[in-house]
Amino acid sequence: MQGISSAWAVHRTKLHVRCHLIGKFGAVGALILALVLFRPLSFAQPTPPSSISGRFFSVRIVPNVNALTIPAIFNTPEDRLIVQGASVLALIARAYEVPMFTVQGGPQWIQQNYLYDIEAVPPPAFIPSNGAQMMQALLADRFQLQLHTEIREIETWVLELSEGALLASPAEAGQANRIRLFRPRDGVRQASISGNASMAELGRTLENYFAMPVIDATGIDGLYNISLSGFESDDPASFAAVLQEQLGISMTLRLMPAELLVISRIEHPRLDNDRD
Repeated sequence: MQGISSAWAVHRTKLHVRCHLIGKFGAVGALILALVLFRPLSFAQPTPPSSISGRFFSVRIVPNVNALTIPAIFNTPEDRLIVQGASVLALIARAYEVPMFTVQGGPQWIQQNYLYDIEAVPPPAFIPSNGAQMMQALLADRFQLQLHTEIREIETWVLELSEGALLASPAEAGQANRIRLFRPRDGVRQASISGNASMAELGRTLENYFAMPVIDATGIDGLYNISLSGFESDDPASFAAVLQEQLGISMTLRLMPAELLVISRIEHPRLDNDRD
């Protein structure tokens, strides 16, 4: 749902400003200013199944039995929804267009214990912009999914400029805002990051990599040549040490408020039905 994903982007910006206020005015002053300037983040409320317009014409759900399948969720040129070896948590995040870490609650099996293959055929008059709502309807109909929103404090990595200058040179004019993260291979645990990126883009890359919220509070604009290496894969603490040493940016873990999608109800799906 576009409203939810847009709200998450706005919330990242608000957290950025709140971090800046704390640095400038202290915690008490920042709290007063935040109460004046900000209202709580509000995602679009999860849509009840009865009010969702548009459903897939046919849906087939089967357990994934191929352990070698790479999880995938995509649409074919004919607008069919194809799911291969995906968890229910991944399906919910895709349907509501949010990072998986913003979906909270529910039983353990929604994460990786049960993986599914799904093929869903849209109606003849399918409108692509309705795809997310149709996925929401599928989850409500077949998994009995019910959601609500809650504001909770969650652990968030905050990027800030350390004392001294940024240890990176500006990117040349015309270079793309593109950064790549190289995961370790062949048993080597160390990973690396390189490319031209803004601090905000670096934060988004880390957010996807570590599956945790990352807020850019550096106050640094523009693109920079970034090259980081020698950190342990999937270990934020190891990366924080490398980031401090090689880029002059601190990365600290703090509790920050966020509005989350919380699972109120979910059940194992009905399987092998060709039509709802």
